[in-house]
Amino acid sequence: MSFLISIIIPTYNRAYLILDTLKSVQKQTYTNFECIIVDDHSQDDTEQVVKAFCESDDRFSFLKRPAHRLKGANACRNFGLENSKGIYVNWLDSDDLITEDHLEKHVRVHKINQDIQASISAVGTFFNKIGDHDELWLKAQPTGDLIKDMLTIKVSWATPSVSWKRNELPMTPFREDLSSSQEWTFHLLQVINGLKYSKFDSITVYVRRHEERVGKDTSEKKYRATFHSRYIILKELYKQQQLKKSYQKALLNRMLQAMKKAIYYKYDRVLFGQVIKLFSIIHFVKYKKELLKVLFIYIPVYRILRRGETLFKV
Repeated sequence: MSFLISIIIPTYNRAYLILDTLKSVQKQTYTNFECIIVDDHSQDDTEQVVKAFCESDDRFSFLKRPAHRLKGANACRNFGLENSKGIYVNWLDSDDLITEDHLEKHVRVHKINQDIQASISAVGTFFNKIGDHDELWLKAQPTGDLIKDMLTIKVSWATPSVSWKRNELPMTPFREDLSSSQEWTFHLLQVINGLKYSKFDSITVYVRRHEERVGKDTSEKKYRATFHSRYIILKELYKQQQLKKSYQKALLNRMLQAMKKAIYYKYDRVLFGQVIKLFSIIHFVKYKKELLKVLFIYIPVYRILRRGETLFKV
């Protein structure tokens, strides 16, 4: 039996790259798929390029993010899901590539392991064409404690490398209020809630490496999202009674680093929101004294003297 799989591609200003991505989908050996491209109101020729491609293959369709939804890939991914029909769902980024047997291998894993919610493949990297870079994207196989490995980024799953059973997905998988760490948050929430998955070692996805690095981003949105994503995970772990001390330490240290950056770049609105959230979790975390010192001593000192940045940790 051939099951329909939905490939959902959010895109923004990718007129110069997206055709390579769409062609990699079109070449799939597993042909029972629909591919939904959701444009985030691009300012270049992305819409014309994609629409012309869709006219040549009716498995491809073009949508635009509704104006009332928040701008960003998250809303596009969720909107694509809402308009999809597949038994399985696979998100793909508009500058990455999948191998010809990507869908075939993932569907096979689901058929063999019918109780799983997700299948996960390995991920390679490239700059301009497959083969010009030989590094893996990130390690995907846990060494022991998967939650801890994901909290500390020792393990990470690239969004295109995961094929999901549709009826196991939440209605809005991606938090539309996060400008970064959204995929990390989505995957971790599923793991915390008992995700059943199967991992295989074949590389079926290639993530494009760009010269511009996310690490260079010092925007207000980044530090808000870095803090808020960890806050979401910390609260969920507490709710599920899984909040180990080691998990708390990893999350709180990342949150405090985001606070320090908000102070350094004078993002006062971001800092205010972070302080409010930190106060809201003090009653159930193990590091109450350390957090109170940060709130009442280290933050004022660092704001005024620009000294004491090494103290932002538990």
